[in-house]
Amino acid sequence: MSTTTFVRLPSLSLVFGMTWLPVLGANAGRAARRVARRHRATHWVAGKGFACSVGLAQFRRRPSHGKRSLYSAAQCLAGMYPSGTFAALLHLEDIHRWWLVAVHEGAVVVRTDSLHLSEDEARSALDELRPAFPSLVLLGQAGGSAAPSLAELAAAGGKAARLSRAGRGAFGLPWPAWCLLCLGLLWALHGWINGRAGSSTPDAVRMSPAEAERAWRQAIREAARSNPVHGATGLLAVLEGFYRLPVSLEGWRLAKASCRPAGMVWHCQADYRRHDRAASNAALLKAAPMAWRVGFPSMEAAEVKWSAAAVAQSFDQAALHSTLHNQRHLWSDLQAVRPAFTTLHLGPSARIPIRQPQDGQGQAVPRPPGVLDYAARPLRAEGPLRSMVLLLPQAESFGWQSVTLSLHGPRDVDLRTSRLHVSLHGALYEIHSPAESGATAEQALD
Repeated sequence: MSTTTFVRLPSLSLVFGMTWLPVLGANAGRAARRVARRHRATHWVAGKGFACSVGLAQFRRRPSHGKRSLYSAAQCLAGMYPSGTFAALLHLEDIHRWWLVAVHEGAVVVRTDSLHLSEDEARSALDELRPAFPSLVLLGQAGGSAAPSLAELAAAGGKAARLSRAGRGAFGLPWPAWCLLCLGLLWALHGWINGRAGSSTPDAVRMSPAEAERAWRQAIREAARSNPVHGATGLLAVLEGFYRLPVSLEGWRLAKASCRPAGMVWHCQADYRRHDRAASNAALLKAAPMAWRVGFPSMEAAEVKWSAAAVAQSFDQAALHSTLHNQRHLWSDLQAVRPAFTTLHLGPSARIPIRQPQDGQGQAVPRPPGVLDYAARPLRAEGPLRSMVLLLPQAESFGWQSVTLSLHGPRDVDLRTSRLHVSLHGALYEIHSPAESGATAEQALD
């Protein structure tokens, strides 16, 4: 979790440097509390709307802010700009840092709300955002809106920006910390009993439960880097790009389009064919939107490229459900919408391989209790472009590999057919259930 700090103002304290994660659903507060507990945060704040962001903070001790309430500076800015894409770059003189934050359609952008040692470092991070948000406006630029001051942010800090405390367990400790403390005490008692019995294994070479858990979580993080979870937010970014594509433009006709993720960006391309005799490259370039990059591989073809934000999490950070939970609930939801697709298929679950860590003696470290085991199922969905929005409520734990749009010839349109046809390829990530029934998703969805 990123470093979090706050700046005291007369009536409240503004918090900077929170960790932000995307959340989808009608009850953002409930989802935010669940995410906060999973990430061992002490405080959280959630935006508004079906697709929003939740901010997490982890204070090692109770913040000494007196009677002042804590408010997220990033969420204050999001409340000031509920539509469009804006960024702010402010110098926080009290803590000698540069603060960078970006908001998109009223939600804080993931991996912003960051603190930097220098202005150059902050502007470098801002430049990395621009390919994903071509229409981003930096507040304070010449001819644009002024960047807000800390006092203006504080004035905009309504109830939605106020931090809430995460649930806490016995003796004032978070429940995960309390459980870890109990495990440590049990391990110490086990070592003392073994020592009394004359155990010959030196205590110095044993790995403590906390060390074993850290080693396993690091191994899981390494495996998760190549398994991003895009969820509904990532899919929606692609679909919105497809919706904006003109089927015909200045005598050029759309043939197909596709998007593939790379890091935090979708790289998309649409192929157009020259349809009218009067069509020309010059006319297409004049009519093309500003975000397009147009190329001409031949006199009869044009390639259009653009980028979109591929908001993603690693599977160990996403809100996943167990295999058995998905079989009962998720598959039922997919069965309900399947009539709107020509293909909706989930393959068998396969455990994601994790490289088992080793201790200082080169011995394999057993998986500690409480460290989750993860699995993934191949996912394929095909059908009309309009049907793809039906997947959004169920897409929280989906990761996407490719999204392709193709145009079919004239045909009778019904529930499963349309001229605009989309193919989705990806995976469903889940927490492995030891008691998995073994039935394939294809059998369950039929």
